[in-house]
Amino acid sequence: MLGAAAAIVARAPRCRPLPPKTWWELGGLYRAPPRPFGGNLKGVEARLDHVTGLQMRGLVLGPLHPQSPGDPQNLPLDQLDPTLGTLQDFSQLLQTAKKKGLQVILDLTPNYLGGDAWMGQAVAGDPSFQQKVKRALSVWLERGVSGFFLDGIEELEPSVVAEWRNLTEQQDPPDGVPRVLMGGTRLRAPGRCRRC
Repeated sequence: MLGAAAAIVARAPRCRPLPPKTWWELGGLYRAPPRPFGGNLKGVEARLDHVTGLQMRGLVLGPLHPQSPGDPQNLPLDQLDPTLGTLQDFSQLLQTAKKKGLQVILDLTPNYLGGDAWMGQAVAGDPSFQQKVKRALSVWLERGVSGFFLDGIEELEPSVVAEWRNLTEQQDPPDGVPRVLMGGTRLRAPGRCRRC
């Protein structure tokens, strides 16, 4: 009987090795809106030891852009709110995070003060606003973020999300670390998503 079992095992097909896991699959992500988590970018940087002590692999930072309620077309998604610090502060935060083994994902949700994340379907579906978001993705990738978080993903067309994901994942990272686009939903029952 032992010989038969050994023969079965020897003839069984070999399983393919599992693909290597990416950094976001190896640990948690810590959400760090700058105002409550340190007050500004330097305050966030000062608290990175706390995040690494929790065995996190990434930091979801932001939103960092200035908010302009009621004026989505002039929303500066590619700019840093000056009350949070300078681009030099942002660059220093990224460098410190990477030295501590943390990747930084930027929350680029346009309307983070409440209501619809994308300020209604007219804005979410507007091609010129979608191009504005696409430009902002490119700018922040050039500045060194490891990816993006977009809340209210159910408000967007899947083809738009796919285009932004491709842009995020295919732009060559300078350090060779893969990049990611993540989405969140504000629906209580995600199965009811009209667009998914």
